[in-house]
Formats: sequence, structure tokens, C-alpha cells
Amino acid sequence: MLRIKKKNRIFNENLHHHSPSLSTNNSSSTSKAKDTLKLISTFLLPLVLGIFTAVITIEQQNIGKKQREEDRNSAELQRAQERNLTAEKYKNELFDNYIKNMGELLKEYNGSLLINHSVASKIARAKTLNIFRLLDAQRNVRIIRFLYETELIMRTQENRSLDLSTAELNDIDFRDSAINRKYLNFISLSGIYLSNATFIGMHMDHADFANSTFIIANISMGRLSNNNFSYTSFGNVNFSYACISKTSLKNILMSNSNFSFTQLDAVNFSLSNFDNVNFSFSKLRSIDFVSSTFKNIDFSSIQFDSADFSLAEFINVDFSPSILRYTRSPWTLIKNVNFTSAWLYKIDFSKARFENVNFSYGYLEEINFSGTSLINVNFSYARLKKVYFGSSKFSNVNFSSTISSSIPC
Repeated sequence: MLRIKKKNRIFNENLHHHSPSLSTNNSSSTSKAKDTLKLISTFLLPLVLGIFTAVITIEQQNIGKKQREEDRNSAELQRAQERNLTAEKYKNELFDNYIKNMGELLKEYNGSLLINHSVASKIARAKTLNIFRLLDAQRNVRIIRFLYETELIMRTQENRSLDLSTAELNDIDFRDSAINRKYLNFISLSGIYLSNATFIGMHMDHADFANSTFIIANISMGRLSNNNFSYTSFGNVNFSYACISKTSLKNILMSNSNFSFTQLDAVNFSLSNFDNVNFSFSKLRSIDFVSSTFKNIDFSSIQFDSADFSLAEFINVDFSPSILRYTRSPWTLIKNVNFTSAWLYKIDFSKARFENVNFSYGYLEEINFSGTSLINVNFSYARLKKVYFGSSKFSNVNFSSTISSSIPC
């Protein structure tokens, strides 16, 4: 018992002896933590301030860069506007000077500088061709209007027109140069080059565009009479819904163009070449196609009355279901042609060569096939009346289910 009490006293003494040391250690740890926090805060605050400053600096730099770009764009826009204004002013001066100079020429020669005044006409031609090259489409239209109103590009029996051949005119809307935006009678612009020209709904009588080039032009819904387009090249030209009469289109080159729903009367297409042209739903009367070539043509649902196809060639042509009457003179070559459900009356096919031609379900009356060569021709379900095949040569010709009467062989 005495030994246990002695041990407890010794433990208490030891505990009392070590207590100040533990207290001192705790105080030291707290002090170190505070020092660590102070140290961290000492380094962290400048770091945060540095990051914040960097972000602000970058943002200010971006704003400054954007502002400089806006200022530069604004300056460029202003310079472009100034250049445009300068260019417009220059073009206006060119236009005004041209009108003034041409007016002086007309006054000097009493308005007749094209009659027995070759030097004056050459000067007028040179000035006009030069001004066309320098001015834009809007001003060139006004030039054409001026020339038309002063009768310098009008051809009549009494008046010779100014020669403007080789002129290149782009994006011209001829309605802006016409009388009442519609009439351009007697205008003469032969030998010119037109690109993206507009003649929609215009009336042209005795107009002369011979030896010219039309690349992308719209002549739809127009009324053309007694005009001359001979020796002209047409590409991507729209004549749809137009009325064309007594007009020369001989020796032309026509491609990728549209004559659908047109009315053509007494039009001369002789010696011409057609490729990828649409004549569908048109009415043609007294048409001259002598010695012309047709490739990839749509003649579907058309009405022919009195046409001359002598020496004409047809390759990849569709005549279904059309009406053809009174065609004169024999055709030459008819290849890959479709006459399905067509109505043919008084047609002379004599001595022509037929290859891969379809007359099925058609009506043929008073048709002359004498002396022809027929290869892979289909007459199935067709009605034949007074059809003549004298001296013809047949190879793979189909007459199945054909209704026929009076077919001399």
C-alpha cells in the first residue's frame, strides 16, 4: 500500500514537472501557424494583384487592338468612299464631255455627220467605242439613248447609222434606252458584242443586229418584225413568248436557248446551226429551215404550217406530240428523232435517211417516203393514210398494229 502511494506521488510530481513544457509547445505551434499564414498572405496578395493586373492589361490590349482595327476599317471605308466619289465624278465628267463633244459635232454638220462626212463619222465612232470601254452599264445605256434619239444609230432609207461594230456592251437593259421603255424601231447595232442584255417585252421593227454576238440575253415577250439577226451567234438567249415575224435569222449559231411558246411567222432560219434549243409549244408558219442542222432540239407540242426543211438534218430531236403540215422539199438526215403521237400532213420525206425514228401512235397523211432509207423505224399503232414508200429500203422497221390505207410501195 505504501509502495502504491509512493508511485502515485512520483507520477504527480513528474506530471507537474512536465506541464509547463507542454504549454510551451502548444504556444510555439500556434505561433508557427500564424507566421505561416502571414508568409502565405504576404506572397498570395501580390500574386492575386499581379494576375488581376495582367488580366486588365490583356483586356485593355484587346480593346485597343479592336479599336485600332475599327479605326483602320473606318479609314479604309472612308478612303474607298472617297475613291468611289472620285471615280463617279470622273465618269460623270467623261459622260458630260462625250455628250458635249458629240453635240458640237452634230451642230457643226447640221445633224448629218454620217452623210458624206467620213472623217466626222470616224471621229464619232472612235469617241463612242472609247467611252463604252470607260463607262459602266448605267451610263452606257444613257449613251445608247442619246445616240438613238439623235438618230445616229437609226437606219432608214434616208439615214445611215453610225458604225459601232466591235463594241462590247455588258449588263445593258435596253428598256432604259427605248422610247416609253418599249420601242426601239430602226435601231442599228450590227457587229456588236452583248452580254447579259435585256429586251423583255420590247417592240423592235426594222432593227439590225446582224453579225453580232448575244451571250445571255432576255428577249422574252418581245414583238420583233422585219428585223435582221443574220450571221449572229446566240448563247443562252431567251425568246420565250415572243412574236417574231418577217425576220432574218439565217446563218446563225444558236445554242442553249429558248423559243418556247413563241409565234414565228415568215422567219428565215436557213443555213443555221441549232444545238440544245427549246421550241416547245410554239407556232411556226412559213419558216425557212433550208440546209439547217438541228441537234438536241425540243420541238414537242409545236404546230408547223408550211415550213421548208430541204437539206436539213435532225439528230436527237423530239416532235411528240406535234402537228406538222405542208413542209416543202425533202429532208436529209433524221436520226434519233421522236414523232410519237405526232400529226403529220403533206410532208415530203423523199430520199431522206431515217435512223432510230419513232412514229408510233402518230397520224400520217399524204406523206412521201419514196426513195428513203429506213433503219430501226417504229410505225406501231400509227395510222397511215396515203403514205408512199416507193423504192424505199427497210431495215428493222416495225408496222405492228398499224392502221393503214392507200400505201403504195
